[in-house]
Amino acid sequence: DGGGGGGDTKGGAPVTIVTAGGGRLPERPPPAAPVSPKATTTITTIKPGPALHAHRPRRAVTLATAAERISVGAAIQAINAGEWAAAEAELDVLIRANPALADAYVARGTARALQRQLAAAVVDFTAAVACDAGHLEAWKRRGQARAAAGDTVGALVDVARAGELMRRQRTRGSLQVRGGQTVRSSGGGAGVCSDALDLDTCVELGRLHFLLKDYLAAATHFRAAAALALPLPLAPASTAVAAAAARAAARNSATAVEARHMLGVCLASTGDVGAAVEWYDRVLEVDPRHREALTNKAQGLRELASDPPAREAYRLTIRAHPTDLRARLGLGLTLHAAGEHRAAVRELTVLIEGGAHHGQTFSRSEPAAGGEVEAHLVPGG
Repeated sequence: DGGGGGGDTKGGAPVTIVTAGGGRLPERPPPAAPVSPKATTTITTIKPGPALHAHRPRRAVTLATAAERISVGAAIQAINAGEWAAAEAELDVLIRANPALADAYVARGTARALQRQLAAAVVDFTAAVACDAGHLEAWKRRGQARAAAGDTVGALVDVARAGELMRRQRTRGSLQVRGGQTVRSSGGGAGVCSDALDLDTCVELGRLHFLLKDYLAAATHFRAAAALALPLPLAPASTAVAAAAARAAARNSATAVEARHMLGVCLASTGDVGAAVEWYDRVLEVDPRHREALTNKAQGLRELASDPPAREAYRLTIRAHPTDLRARLGLGLTLHAAGEHRAAVRELTVLIEGGAHHGQTFSRSEPAAGGEVEAHLVPGG
C-alpha cells in the first residue's frame, strides 16, 4: 500500500484514501449491508500552488518565497500522482531550509497520511499549526488523521477548530464598507449563510459526533450538510473541463446523499423513527437502490408496527439486493410476528442457506414466556 503505519489505524475508523482521480481504496472491506454504517474518515489529496494559501487568513507568519511556493506545488503534484517518496524527499529539503514553512509540513503530512503513516502525519500537521495557528488545512487534516487513528475526541477538536476558522473567513469576506458603515454583503453562495461551513466539514463533524454517540449533535451537522447541496443526477460531460466539473459535482452529490442517510440514522438512534423514515425516503428519491437506506427504512417501518409497508420495503430491498441477509431476516421476523409462519419459514430457510454460503450462520433464541422469537446473524467459523 505504499508505506507502513498500518498499526496507526488500530481501533480507529476505516480509512478511505481519495486519490487524485477520484477512486477510493478502502483499508479494509466494510461489513456486508450494514444497517447503521460506521463513519469513514476520508483523507483527500490537495491542489498544488497558491490554492493551499487561499483558505487561511493573513497572519504574522513566515511567508513562503516564490521559489518555495513553486517547490511545494511540485511536491503536491508528485503526491497526487502517488510519487510519495520523491515528494517527501523534496519537502524534507524545504523544511530543513525553512523550518517555519507551514505549507511544506501540510504537504508532507498529507503524503504520510496517504501512506497510512498516521502518527507521522499528525506530527507534521501539528508542526504546521505551530508555524501558523490560522492554517485551516492543517487543522482539518490533523483532525482527519486523528480520526483515522482512532482519536475521535482529538479529531473533533481539530475539525471544530477548522470550522471556526472557516466561519471567521466567510464572515470577513461577507463584510463591506458602505458610507462609512460596515454592512454584510449578500455574497457567499445561493442559499448558504455567510457563517455556514462547507459540506465536507459538516459531514466530518457529524461523523465524529456519531462515533461519540452524541446523536443530537451529529444530526445537527448532517441536517446542515443536507441543506448545503441538492444531490441531482448528472448529465454526461462532453469536454475535459466539463468532465472534471462533473466528477466534483458527483462527489458533492454523493456526500449530500450520505448526509441525508446519516441524518436518518441519527434520528432513529434518538427514537424519532418516523422522521428517520422520511429522510431515508429522501435518499431513495435520488438513489432508489441505496442499500442501507432501503434496509433502514424497512427496519424503521417494522419498529413503527407498520406491517404491510414494512413487508413491501423488505421485499423491495431483496429485489434490489438479493444477497442482503439482514433484509431477509427482517422480512422473516415480520411475517412470523404476523402469524404467517409458513412464509416466515421459507424466508428464514433462504436466509440460513444464504448465510452459510456467505460465511455466516443463523442463530435462533428461544422466546421468553409470551415473547417473540429473536434471531440474528453471526460470523461463520
